[in-house]
Amino acid sequence: MTDDPQPDIRAAVRALGDEFSRAFRQAETMVRAACDDLGSFAGDARRPHAGGTPPTPTQESPVDTLRQLAALHAEGVITTAEFDAKKAQILERI
Repeated sequence: MTDDPQPDIRAAVRALGDEFSRAFRQAETMVRAACDDLGSFAGDARRPHAGGTPPTPTQESPVDTLRQLAALHAEGVITTAEFDAKKAQILERI
């Protein structure tokens, strides 16, 4: 008697699709954050500035940034080495 492998294959494909969806959502979040960082650094051209002077970008607290970083690490988006390196950079600024 042979077992039908189709249900197992379907479940594996579904799980893989779910994992890809999660990875793409995380990538989108990271790209948006990078764009926001670049926009803050260069002055966000998407927003008109009154008087020609760009507003001072609002900065998150280092603790909030570390929390976001820890969440990315916990989700597996960044490695432990990347987390530790970025954490050290943030802590140097305090």
